[in-house]
Amino acid sequence: MGGGRGSWEMSQAVKPFLTIEIGGITEGGDEGEDSASAFLFDIGGGVKIPLSGQKIGIVLKLDYLRAFYGDDNGGGQNIFRLGIGATIPLK
Repeated sequence: MGGGRGSWEMSQAVKPFLTIEIGGITEGGDEGEDSASAFLFDIGGGVKIPLSGQKIGIVLKLDYLRAFYGDDNGGGQNIFRLGIGATIPLK
């Protein structure tokens, strides 16, 4: 997957961002079945919230992914992903 990320600063405490990526996905088949590959589109966004008085912050992110399989593999697949993480500066 590859793409871009845009962000803006609403205040010192809240930094929302948006990501758009394209790439590919391969889904393995069950025993004796072939795997299937598809074009994958991902759009998502979230917010980075720095913790008061700390260098680390919290990140919340929600993504919508669409896999475009051929009709012989069931058409497409919708995927939703929620991520919660931490940011730690390396400086």
